[in-house]
Amino acid sequence: MKPRLCLALLLLCLPRAWGNPLAMDGTLRPIAMIKEFVDISVADGQSTVKGRYTFRLGHDDWPEVKDTHVSIYIPVLSPPSPKTTEAPEVRVNGRRIKPFHRPPVDDLPPADVPQLESRGLPHGWSIDLSEYRIPLRDIGPEFSLEASYPQPHLPGNIAAYLPVRPPKDPEQAHIVFHTAAGYQLKPFSKRFFYQPSYATLDFFPKDGEIIRVKCVPNR
Repeated sequence: MKPRLCLALLLLCLPRAWGNPLAMDGTLRPIAMIKEFVDISVADGQSTVKGRYTFRLGHDDWPEVKDTHVSIYIPVLSPPSPKTTEAPEVRVNGRRIKPFHRPPVDDLPPADVPQLESRGLPHGWSIDLSEYRIPLRDIGPEFSLEASYPQPHLPGNIAAYLPVRPPKDPEQAHIVFHTAAGYQLKPFSKRFFYQPSYATLDFFPKDGEIIRVKCVPNR
């Protein structure tokens, strides 16, 4: 299968939302995530997401195309105003990786960048996608990265996180929400008003199933 056709099929399968990093090699194949541990500190109006993710490189199906790097794409939800301008902080082996800035060519997005549609988000919201390139010489067959970024809440003071191809082993995937002083958390539902509140909520991620948490003041 040629890289361009692989990209087209890949984009059809990408969830239309935000959440954990997407990793691809130089031929645009997704790289398997085998561990995902995410800590989300929820405050009023905004959360701080800190995650550690471990990936495993797959078999090289196109050895004639020499890979030089792994591309990491981190999506962050951005409200209409002010727009999120702070790029996520990414570290590999303790070394900070700077965002990769592509030179502008035209108004069309580059063909090798995933296009995550904002359909289903509140009006005016968008998905900011930051790209990072990690040289293959700096990593092994398995590698980990740490990412942190501020995540504005959805309307209604709702913190949200969407797992994208999380690990298949549920013991290797944990999403933890916890609150700042003066607030509590409730699992989001149409009847959340009647649900008990907690200081901490734990979730096991499922691919494409968004996790929503309501942030409420202590009473």
